[in-house]
Amino acid sequence: MARRGPPDDSVGVVYLIHFSGRTAAGHQHYLGWSGDVCKRFARHKSGKGAVETRKAIAEGLKLTLAQTWRGTPADERRIKEERRHVRRGFAGLCPFCEVEDELATGLVRRMGPPTLRVVRPRAEVVVGVAHRGSSHRI
Repeated sequence: MARRGPPDDSVGVVYLIHFSGRTAAGHQHYLGWSGDVCKRFARHKSGKGAVETRKAIAEGLKLTLAQTWRGTPADERRIKEERRHVRRGFAGLCPFCEVEDELATGLVRRMGPPTLRVVRPRAEVVVGVAHRGSSHRI
């Protein structure tokens, strides 16, 4: 049976979606490939994307496009297969998850640097003031 989809060497975007929480199955990320990542991400957010993102949406989770790399469908499959083999998810590739995972970083290294600049919101800083035990929020 022939494989559906684009040829393995089609250049497009390998992308990582971060969920605002874990799904009932315990997943917090989805990795995919697309020739038009904006259009594909819109489908995911509308609940018409991959099964895993449809489940996340149905469970009330928010989806964030966390990272992108220039790559091929073969790159996407290679990363997914390796993560399954070592029984690890995609948190090591996600800028929103503070997980250091050199193996995960090595998986995407040959695709070059990420193509999405992620700016995380700064955490609120609480500064204690000795005067009457009050505090100020910055």
